[in-house]
Amino acid sequence: MIGVLLSLIPLIGWGAGDFIAARGARKINPFSLSYFFMIVGFLVTVPVGLLVSTPDFSLINFLVFLCSSIFFNAGFLIMLRGFHYGPVGIVAPIANSYALVTTLYAVIFQNADVSSIVLLGIATVIAGIGLVSYSKPKPGEFKNVPKTIVFAIISHISFGIGFIFLDRASTQAWNQNTVLVQCSGFIVATLIWLLLQKKDRIVNLVNASKKPIYYVGGAAGGIGLLGMNAAFQQVDTIAIPTAIAAAAPLVTALLAYIFDKEHLTFLQRVATVTIVAGIVLLSVG
Repeated sequence: MIGVLLSLIPLIGWGAGDFIAARGARKINPFSLSYFFMIVGFLVTVPVGLLVSTPDFSLINFLVFLCSSIFFNAGFLIMLRGFHYGPVGIVAPIANSYALVTTLYAVIFQNADVSSIVLLGIATVIAGIGLVSYSKPKPGEFKNVPKTIVFAIISHISFGIGFIFLDRASTQAWNQNTVLVQCSGFIVATLIWLLLQKKDRIVNLVNASKKPIYYVGGAAGGIGLLGMNAAFQQVDTIAIPTAIAAAAPLVTALLAYIFDKEHLTFLQRVATVTIVAGIVLLSVG
Protein backbone atom coordinates (compact mmCIF):
# COMPACT_ATOMS: atom_id res chain seq x y z
CA MET A 1 0.00 0.00 0.00
CA ILE A 2 2.86 2.38 0.83
CA GLY A 3 4.43 1.66 -2.54
CA VAL A 4 1.18 2.56 -4.31
CA LEU A 5 0.85 5.82 -2.38
CA LEU A 6 4.46 6.75 -3.11
CA SER A 7 3.80 6.03 -6.81
CA LEU A 8 1.26 8.83 -6.83
CA ILE A 9 4.10 11.30 -6.21
CA PRO A 10 5.71 10.84 -9.66
CA LEU A 11 2.26 10.55 -11.23
CA ILE A 12 1.33 14.03 -10.01
CA GLY A 13 4.83 15.54 -9.88
CA TRP A 14 5.95 14.58 -13.37
CA GLY A 15 2.56 15.38 -14.84
CA ALA A 16 2.52 18.84 -13.28
CA GLY A 17 6.19 19.44 -14.08
CA ASP A 18 5.66 18.73 -17.78
CA PHE A 19 2.66 21.07 -17.88
CA ILE A 20 4.65 23.92 -16.31
CA ALA A 21 7.56 23.19 -18.66
CA ALA A 22 5.18 23.41 -21.60
CA ARG A 23 4.04 26.84 -20.49
CA GLY A 24 7.62 28.00 -20.04
CA ALA A 25 8.69 26.65 -23.44
CA ARG A 26 6.70 29.41 -25.10
CA LYS A 27 8.37 32.19 -23.07
CA ILE A 28 11.90 31.17 -21.97
CA ASN A 29 14.82 29.87 -24.00
CA PRO A 30 14.62 26.05 -23.64
CA PHE A 31 18.28 25.72 -22.58
CA SER A 32 17.80 28.16 -19.70
CA LEU A 33 14.41 26.74 -18.75
CA SER A 34 15.74 23.19 -18.66
CA TYR A 35 18.79 24.31 -16.67
CA PHE A 36 16.67 26.21 -14.15
CA PHE A 37 14.42 23.17 -13.63
CA MET A 38 17.55 21.08 -13.06
CA ILE A 39 18.95 23.55 -10.52
CA VAL A 40 15.72 23.53 -8.50
CA GLY A 41 15.36 19.76 -8.71
CA PHE A 42 18.97 19.34 -7.59
CA LEU A 43 18.52 21.65 -4.59
CA VAL A 44 15.33 19.86 -3.54
CA THR A 45 16.35 16.21 -3.93
CA VAL A 46 20.08 15.96 -3.19
CA PRO A 47 19.86 17.22 0.43
CA VAL A 48 17.02 14.74 1.08
CA GLY A 49 19.03 11.88 -0.38
CA LEU A 50 22.15 12.79 1.59
CA LEU A 51 20.18 12.97 4.85
CA VAL A 52 19.50 9.24 4.53
CA SER A 53 22.99 8.14 3.46
CA THR A 54 25.78 9.13 1.10
CA PRO A 55 26.27 7.14 -2.11
CA ASP A 56 29.33 5.04 -2.85
CA PHE A 57 31.29 6.59 -5.71
CA SER A 58 32.63 4.58 -8.61
CA LEU A 59 34.03 6.41 -11.62
CA ILE A 60 32.78 3.85 -14.15
CA ASN A 61 29.34 3.74 -12.56
CA PHE A 62 29.13 7.55 -12.49
CA LEU A 63 30.10 7.70 -16.16
CA VAL A 64 27.09 5.50 -16.92
CA PHE A 65 24.93 7.92 -14.91
CA LEU A 66 26.38 10.74 -17.02
CA CYS A 67 25.43 8.88 -20.20
CA SER A 68 21.87 8.49 -18.95
CA SER A 69 21.77 12.19 -18.04
CA ILE A 70 22.89 13.21 -21.53
CA PHE A 71 19.90 11.44 -23.04
CA PHE A 72 17.50 12.66 -20.33
CA ASN A 73 18.56 16.27 -20.84
CA ALA A 74 18.38 15.90 -24.61
CA GLY A 75 14.93 14.29 -24.36
CA PHE A 76 13.63 17.08 -22.14
CA LEU A 77 14.98 19.81 -24.43
CA ILE A 78 13.47 18.13 -27.49
CA MET A 79 10.16 17.74 -25.68
CA LEU A 80 10.22 21.48 -24.94
CA ARG A 81 10.56 22.11 -28.67
CA GLY A 82 7.59 19.85 -29.24
CA PHE A 83 5.57 21.87 -26.73
CA HIS A 84 6.49 24.99 -28.70
CA TYR A 85 4.92 23.61 -31.87
CA GLY A 86 1.93 21.62 -30.67
CA PRO A 87 -0.57 20.80 -27.90
CA VAL A 88 0.65 19.58 -24.53
CA GLY A 89 -1.94 16.80 -24.53
CA ILE A 90 -0.35 15.32 -27.65
CA VAL A 91 3.36 15.87 -27.06
CA ALA A 92 3.50 14.65 -23.44
CA PRO A 93 2.04 11.16 -24.02
CA ILE A 94 4.27 10.46 -27.02
CA ALA A 95 7.43 11.80 -25.36
CA ASN A 96 6.72 9.80 -22.21
CA SER A 97 6.10 6.51 -24.01
CA TYR A 98 9.79 5.67 -23.55
CA ALA A 99 8.81 2.27 -22.13
CA LEU A 100 8.41 1.19 -25.75
CA VAL A 101 12.12 1.84 -26.38
CA THR A 102 13.29 0.09 -23.21
CA THR A 103 11.04 -2.90 -23.91
CA LEU A 104 12.24 -3.29 -27.49
CA TYR A 105 15.84 -3.04 -26.26
CA ALA A 106 15.25 -5.79 -23.70
CA VAL A 107 13.62 -8.02 -26.31
CA ILE A 108 16.21 -7.49 -29.06
CA PHE A 109 19.47 -7.25 -27.12
CA GLN A 110 18.76 -9.07 -23.84
CA ASN A 111 16.56 -11.88 -25.17
CA ALA A 112 13.81 -10.97 -22.74
CA ASP A 113 10.65 -13.05 -22.83
CA VAL A 114 7.84 -11.43 -24.79
CA SER A 115 4.51 -11.97 -23.08
CA SER A 116 1.16 -11.36 -24.70
CA ILE A 117 0.75 -8.28 -22.48
CA VAL A 118 4.04 -6.83 -23.75
CA LEU A 119 3.06 -7.45 -27.37
CA LEU A 120 -0.31 -5.82 -26.74
CA GLY A 121 1.42 -2.86 -25.08
CA ILE A 122 3.79 -2.38 -28.03
CA ALA A 123 0.92 -2.53 -30.49
CA THR A 124 -1.19 -0.15 -28.38
CA VAL A 125 1.52 2.53 -28.11
CA ILE A 126 2.23 2.36 -31.84
CA ALA A 127 -1.48 2.54 -32.61
CA GLY A 128 -1.88 5.59 -30.36
CA ILE A 129 1.01 7.42 -32.00
CA GLY A 130 -0.46 6.52 -35.39
CA LEU A 131 -3.83 7.97 -34.40
CA VAL A 132 -2.19 11.23 -33.39
CA SER A 133 -0.20 11.37 -36.63
CA TYR A 134 -3.26 10.94 -38.82
CA SER A 135 -5.76 12.91 -36.76
CA LYS A 136 -6.97 16.17 -38.24
CA PRO A 137 -6.12 19.10 -35.92
CA LYS A 138 -8.44 21.96 -35.24
CA PRO A 139 -7.68 25.16 -37.18
CA GLY A 140 -4.82 27.04 -35.56
CA GLU A 141 -4.14 24.26 -33.05
CA PHE A 142 -0.69 23.35 -34.36
CA LYS A 143 2.03 25.71 -35.45
CA ASN A 144 3.59 22.86 -37.38
CA VAL A 145 2.07 19.35 -37.46
CA PRO A 146 5.10 17.38 -38.73
CA LYS A 147 7.52 19.07 -36.31
CA THR A 148 5.21 18.43 -33.35
CA ILE A 149 5.08 14.69 -34.01
CA VAL A 150 8.76 14.37 -34.96
CA PHE A 151 10.03 16.22 -31.88
CA ALA A 152 7.78 14.17 -29.60
CA ILE A 153 8.97 10.87 -31.10
CA ILE A 154 12.66 11.84 -30.95
CA SER A 155 12.16 12.90 -27.33
CA HIS A 156 10.60 9.56 -26.45
CA ILE A 157 13.52 7.68 -28.05
CA SER A 158 16.04 9.80 -26.13
CA PHE A 159 14.22 9.23 -22.83
CA GLY A 160 14.11 5.50 -23.54
CA ILE A 161 17.86 5.29 -24.14
CA GLY A 162 18.41 7.31 -20.97
CA PHE A 163 16.44 4.77 -18.94
CA ILE A 164 18.47 1.92 -20.43
CA PHE A 165 21.66 3.52 -19.10
CA LEU A 166 19.95 4.40 -15.81
CA ASP A 167 18.91 0.79 -15.28
CA ARG A 168 22.55 -0.28 -15.63
CA ALA A 169 23.80 2.47 -13.30
CA SER A 170 21.22 2.15 -10.50
CA THR A 171 22.93 -0.33 -8.18
CA GLN A 172 22.47 1.37 -4.81
CA ALA A 173 19.62 2.38 -2.48
CA TRP A 174 16.87 4.73 -3.69
CA ASN A 175 18.31 7.82 -2.05
CA GLN A 176 21.84 7.09 -3.28
CA ASN A 177 20.66 6.56 -6.86
CA THR A 178 18.69 9.80 -6.66
CA VAL A 179 21.76 11.77 -5.56
CA LEU A 180 23.90 10.31 -8.36
CA VAL A 181 21.19 10.92 -10.99
CA GLN A 182 20.77 14.53 -9.93
CA CYS A 183 24.51 15.23 -9.68
CA SER A 184 25.21 13.79 -13.12
CA GLY A 185 22.16 15.58 -14.53
CA PHE A 186 23.30 18.89 -13.07
CA ILE A 187 26.76 18.51 -14.65
CA VAL A 188 25.32 17.70 -18.07
CA ALA A 189 22.69 20.48 -17.88
CA THR A 190 25.39 23.01 -16.94
CA LEU A 191 27.57 22.02 -19.89
CA ILE A 192 24.62 22.15 -22.30
CA TRP A 193 23.62 25.59 -21.03
CA LEU A 194 27.16 26.95 -21.29
CA LEU A 195 28.01 25.43 -24.66
CA LEU A 196 24.76 25.59 -26.61
CA GLN A 197 23.05 28.78 -25.50
CA LYS A 198 25.17 31.50 -27.01
CA LYS A 199 22.90 34.51 -26.51
CA ASP A 200 21.23 36.12 -23.46
CA ARG A 201 22.21 33.17 -21.28
CA ILE A 202 22.19 34.99 -17.95
CA VAL A 203 19.21 37.16 -18.86
CA ASN A 204 17.06 34.13 -19.65
CA LEU A 205 18.07 32.33 -16.46
CA VAL A 206 17.30 35.42 -14.37
CA ASN A 207 13.92 35.77 -16.09
CA ALA A 208 13.12 32.16 -15.23
CA SER A 209 14.09 32.75 -11.60
CA LYS A 210 11.56 35.59 -11.36
CA LYS A 211 8.61 33.25 -12.01
CA PRO A 212 7.52 31.23 -8.92
CA ILE A 213 5.75 28.72 -11.16
CA TYR A 214 9.11 27.53 -12.55
CA TYR A 215 10.32 26.77 -9.02
CA VAL A 216 7.23 24.62 -8.63
CA GLY A 217 7.95 22.86 -11.93
CA GLY A 218 11.55 22.07 -11.04
CA ALA A 219 10.62 20.91 -7.55
CA ALA A 220 7.78 18.77 -8.90
CA GLY A 221 10.15 16.91 -11.21
CA GLY A 222 12.69 16.30 -8.46
CA ILE A 223 10.10 15.21 -5.91
CA GLY A 224 8.62 12.88 -8.53
CA LEU A 225 12.02 11.20 -8.88
CA LEU A 226 12.31 10.82 -5.11
CA GLY A 227 8.83 9.31 -4.93
CA MET A 228 9.49 6.82 -7.71
CA ASN A 229 12.80 5.61 -6.26
CA ALA A 230 11.26 5.35 -2.78
CA ALA A 231 8.30 3.39 -4.17
CA PHE A 232 10.68 0.86 -5.74
CA GLN A 233 12.02 0.09 -2.25
CA GLN A 234 8.54 -0.68 -0.89
CA VAL A 235 7.30 -3.21 -3.43
CA ASP A 236 8.25 -6.71 -4.57
CA THR A 237 7.95 -5.76 -8.23
CA ILE A 238 8.50 -2.39 -9.87
CA ALA A 239 5.61 -3.04 -12.27
CA ILE A 240 2.94 -1.36 -10.13
CA PRO A 241 4.82 1.91 -9.35
CA THR A 242 5.98 2.14 -12.95
CA ALA A 243 2.47 1.57 -14.30
CA ILE A 244 0.97 4.23 -12.00
CA ALA A 245 3.68 6.79 -12.82
CA ALA A 246 3.21 6.03 -16.52
CA ALA A 247 -0.15 7.77 -16.38
CA ALA A 248 1.54 11.13 -15.66
CA PRO A 249 0.80 12.41 -19.21
CA LEU A 250 -2.90 12.24 -18.39
CA VAL A 251 -2.28 14.68 -15.53
CA THR A 252 -0.38 16.93 -17.95
CA ALA A 253 -3.21 16.82 -20.48
CA LEU A 254 -5.82 17.46 -17.78
CA LEU A 255 -3.96 20.52 -16.47
CA ALA A 256 -3.61 21.84 -20.03
CA TYR A 257 -7.36 21.38 -20.50
CA ILE A 258 -8.24 23.13 -17.22
CA PHE A 259 -5.80 26.04 -17.22
CA ASP A 260 -5.00 26.59 -20.90
CA LYS A 261 -8.37 25.52 -22.34
CA GLU A 262 -6.56 23.10 -24.62
CA HIS A 263 -9.39 21.24 -26.35
CA LEU A 264 -8.30 18.21 -28.37
CA THR A 265 -10.42 16.56 -31.02
CA PHE A 266 -12.18 13.32 -30.12
CA LEU A 267 -9.64 11.27 -32.10
CA GLN A 268 -6.73 13.03 -30.37
CA ARG A 269 -8.24 12.32 -26.94
CA VAL A 270 -8.62 8.67 -27.90
CA ALA A 271 -5.01 8.62 -29.10
CA THR A 272 -3.77 10.13 -25.82
CA VAL A 273 -5.57 7.55 -23.70
CA THR A 274 -4.44 4.76 -26.06
CA ILE A 275 -0.77 5.72 -25.72
CA VAL A 276 -0.98 5.87 -21.93
CA ALA A 277 -2.81 2.53 -21.83
CA GLY A 278 -0.01 1.03 -23.91
CA ILE A 279 2.63 2.42 -21.55
CA VAL A 280 0.82 0.88 -18.57
CA LEU A 281 0.64 -2.50 -20.32
CA LEU A 282 4.38 -2.38 -21.08
CA SER A 283 5.12 -1.49 -17.46
CA VAL A 284 3.00 -4.35 -16.10
CA GLY A 285 4.18 -6.85 -18.73
